[in-house]
Amino acid sequence: MLRSLQGGTVFAQADLTSGPVCVMLHGWARSSEDFASLNSELVSAGLSTIRLDLPGFGASPPPPKPIASREYATIVLASIDEALSNHSEKRYFVVGHSFGGRIALEVAALAPSGLQEIFVSGVPMFRDKSSPKPALRYRLVRRGASMGIVGQARLARYRERYGSPDYRGATGVMREVFVRVVNEDYRDTLARIEVPVHLIWGESDTSAPLEGAERAVALVGHGTLEVIARGSHFDPIFAPDALAKGVIGASQRLSSGAGGYGD
Repeated sequence: MLRSLQGGTVFAQADLTSGPVCVMLHGWARSSEDFASLNSELVSAGLSTIRLDLPGFGASPPPPKPIASREYATIVLASIDEALSNHSEKRYFVVGHSFGGRIALEVAALAPSGLQEIFVSGVPMFRDKSSPKPALRYRLVRRGASMGIVGQARLARYRERYGSPDYRGATGVMREVFVRVVNEDYRDTLARIEVPVHLIWGESDTSAPLEGAERAVALVGHGTLEVIARGSHFDPIFAPDALAKGVIGASQRLSSGAGGYGD
């Protein structure tokens, strides 16, 4: 059932029964529909689910001004609190793919009381020398703009020419959101997370290479990494058996009293 949250600024598909809750956060330029298959598996296993359309995607309008992953995380937490206000179970898990995974990491770092474990896939987590670099000409123009010797109009033209498809596909405030988000680094965020972090990764993910997940799992206190053989960026979402198994297992641990990390 589609629900309006936060005064109509966030919309979500909610299947709330009596079971533990799984919150799902989709990728850039995607929507809650990405999780239709995973949702079916979780609901069949007795879980409650909330699939958010993140602000700027699906049914949810863009934010009024550019924000980054941390601000998205606060919006997500407020939306979860509202959605669960009349629900008997306040403890929950979060699944995040790509852009949604960035937000899931920030949610976990904020240490909300109800969060138990998170499951993320396809997240570029590090901005360093190994990160793909744009064309040299674009980097020089961008540098000149930061020094005030290149005008914003010229910078915009170069962004149109050399920017990624996701950048070129974004408009208005969402284009500025994209610029902020893709330049974030999460190593400090990972180090602050206390709940278990499960990385479920496509072996052949070219958007967020496996090497980043291997680095990330060493930075969290409770971390696991499961690799989907020959899997691509979207395999954990469109072939969600590994995600479903992980979330259902976490739900069973919680129900048996073996969880409780976020109590």
